[in-house]
Amino acid sequence: MLAGKLAKNLSDQPGSVFNKTMIITQGAGMNAWLTTKLTEENKVFAHYEFLNQEGFLNRLHELLFGNKPENTPDAIQLSVYKLLGSDEFKKEFNDVASYFEGDDLRRMQLARNSPLRHFNIY
Repeated sequence: MLAGKLAKNLSDQPGSVFNKTMIITQGAGMNAWLTTKLTEENKVFAHYEFLNQEGFLNRLHELLFGNKPENTPDAIQLSVYKLLGSDEFKKEFNDVASYFEGDDLRRMQLARNSPLRHFNIY
């Protein structure tokens, strides 16, 4: 049932055929199964990319910071700490930024408790 709903959502999705759609799954087995189901439903299934959670977070890190992340929680914590201090973050998430404004210890604690820190990113 969920694969059918995903197939409908993908077929109704506007946009360029040159932009890949990213689908986050549990693993290779789910990728193969979804490919089969989505092809059965929509007759064509092309220009999609499957990523697992770690792959997605890796891609997200590359987009945010411009490089591949180091595979250590401390390196990720430092990256999140820097992101929290950026002007763009403060502008977009003013409520969160006001929590740690002027207090580097609070900012570091928030970066340490970030969900990104608990993933091994390759």
